[in-house]
Amino acid sequence: MVRGPAASLASLAEELGAATLSQAALEVLRVEAGRPRFGRDFGEKTLVLEAGLEAALSTTKGCYLGQEVVVRG
Repeated sequence: MVRGPAASLASLAEELGAATLSQAALEVLRVEAGRPRFGRDFGEKTLVLEAGLEAALSTTKGCYLGQEVVVRG
């Protein structure tokens, strides 16, 4: 995925023979892929396990919200 000014992306897509997608289409693809979005699907008080972000954290470094639950799991 490439992001940038619409005019620049349109010419790049044409050169590459690629399609451009609307924000709505990108949102559908994100949801279908199961990729959570901060502020929309989870927030700063959401536990890592609730957001499905286990792969994004290290259980050996520092403290994080929900650490006790993850370590016990």
